[in-house]
Amino acid sequence: MKFRPYSVRNKILLANASLLILYALMLWPLFHDTNEYNQFQTYKSKVKELNSRSTTAISIVYGFMIKERENIRFYQFRASPQIFEFKNNIKSIVKLENTLKSKSYTQYTYEVNFEQQIRNMNQLDLVFDSLVKLTLFRGFKDYGLEGKMRDAIHFVEQNKLLPLEQVLMLRRDEKDYLLRHQEIYARRLNMEIDIFTKSSRSQLLTEKLNDYQTYFRQLVHIDSLLEVSPKSIQYQLNKVEERVVFQQRLIEKQIIQYEEENSYNRKRKQYIVSALFILISLGVNLFFAVQISRNLHKLNFSLKSYIQSGYQDSRVWIENINSDEIGDIIFNFQALKREITGLMFNFNRDLEERTRKIEEQKSLLQDQQKHTLESIHYAQYIQKALLPKTEHIRKVFEQSFSIYFPRDIISGDFLWVQNIKTPTKEYAFAIVGDCTGHGVPGAMISMIAITTLNDIIQNKKIYKPERILQKMNQKFIELLQASSNQEIMYEGVDIGILRYEKKKKEMIFSGANRDLLLIRKEEQLVMSGSRMAVGHVTDANYVYKTHQIVAEKGDSWYLFSDGFSDQFGGDQHKKLKRAPFYQLLKQASKMEPLVQGAFLTDWFINWKGSNQQVDDVTIIGIRT
Repeated sequence: MKFRPYSVRNKILLANASLLILYALMLWPLFHDTNEYNQFQTYKSKVKELNSRSTTAISIVYGFMIKERENIRFYQFRASPQIFEFKNNIKSIVKLENTLKSKSYTQYTYEVNFEQQIRNMNQLDLVFDSLVKLTLFRGFKDYGLEGKMRDAIHFVEQNKLLPLEQVLMLRRDEKDYLLRHQEIYARRLNMEIDIFTKSSRSQLLTEKLNDYQTYFRQLVHIDSLLEVSPKSIQYQLNKVEERVVFQQRLIEKQIIQYEEENSYNRKRKQYIVSALFILISLGVNLFFAVQISRNLHKLNFSLKSYIQSGYQDSRVWIENINSDEIGDIIFNFQALKREITGLMFNFNRDLEERTRKIEEQKSLLQDQQKHTLESIHYAQYIQKALLPKTEHIRKVFEQSFSIYFPRDIISGDFLWVQNIKTPTKEYAFAIVGDCTGHGVPGAMISMIAITTLNDIIQNKKIYKPERILQKMNQKFIELLQASSNQEIMYEGVDIGILRYEKKKKEMIFSGANRDLLLIRKEEQLVMSGSRMAVGHVTDANYVYKTHQIVAEKGDSWYLFSDGFSDQFGGDQHKKLKRAPFYQLLKQASKMEPLVQGAFLTDWFINWKGSNQQVDDVTIIGIRT
């Protein structure tokens, strides 16, 4: 290779070397600030860790109050992982605060009183110790004061020292207080104990009732120390939390103040160095750019002319080329233009032929898609014909509503509502099914399920929900195992069956991977089905779980698939989940059934927003 002292390569190397030397000289003043900056960042990270651990310690105490107070294992072993975690956290906080008080960080903390934060943590430690001791003394179920109360009343009950109805009266008021912690229930229980004690003729009964009352009054007093009184653990915890937060904010304020005081000088240095570097770099680059750009202008003109001609004109020629690398590029480029012109001609000819074939295939695919959609729409008409109409549902259940939102044109969910009369009884059935998948596969399974239900209930006269599920499971095992397709063998149905006997006002529910929700007088009752889908149970004689309950006036009963609770939506685009869905049904249960349907429909649309519907949605609500 011929050596070229004034080549582009040597010019660029010289320019880069000059800029590197210049940059190193410019950065030298900034190196003096590095150690101080790194030390301050270390301080900030330790302060952040301190605040985080302080917040964690308070959270542990709140978590203990919520979880461990009703944890049997805590009372059994008199120990808790949260106690161990809290103590370790307090030790780490004290260690961090002592580090931040050291001479290394004095310049950052001249206004911060870390001694006060240590006192706050010690106070929190004392409050937590008091909480643990009071909680253990109070007890839960068979432990502590609550356990002694139970032992006393159990002795009275087992030895029949009081009539059973009086014992149940005491237990009921005791339960009401333990659940609600309201003073009215405590006064009522004390009053009843006083009445029974005065009317007692048994010394043993009087002693046990006095023991029972003494333990109960101590328990009420402990509850007031934990939650109610002005000097309660809850009150002390809130005060400690306020002091901790105040100290955290003071520390953060001091950090901001220090950063503001030092940022100006640091930025001024950076601006000066940057401005000088930019100005000198521009001068160096401009000088070398003029040296290099002469041949580039010629190359650019040739490229532009060639592109404007549509890569067809190769006659534009460049003369007076310099003898450097760019000159070599220009020479090779002119030879390449002639080659590209020929290739472009052949490419355009082939492109036109391929475009014609693609258009033909596109037309064919559009025709096939049209025929497929027509078939799916026809399947939709068939599926709708098999599903009960709104008028039919209200005829069977006068106060009811139903929601049916397929994800696709056809659905894997289905409803089955029918009134069955026998010579002696009259049943009303409400059934919601959710077949594996959605769209065409789910719809095919749903039609099989509906046909099977019609055969079992209307032809074979089987009316017990658990027997209906058993027969359906047997039928699906026969159908699916008869197929050699491994994917079809895993198909199945999640289904809930509710039977209402009108004379007895009796509800019987049995479910396969489906639950029944009952809202009765603000109380939410969930009747769980067996966790085995129809078609997934290999045992043909498997017996599904059954729930039997007498309906009361004003009860609201809900059967549903999982499409509503699995929908993503809201501001954070998260899944709704089952517990919020149950709360939504509880809120809707206060409305009239027709209004419930409209309310839930609007709520679902607003929740889903712009998100795609993830599954078929089916709900039926009944009020007795």
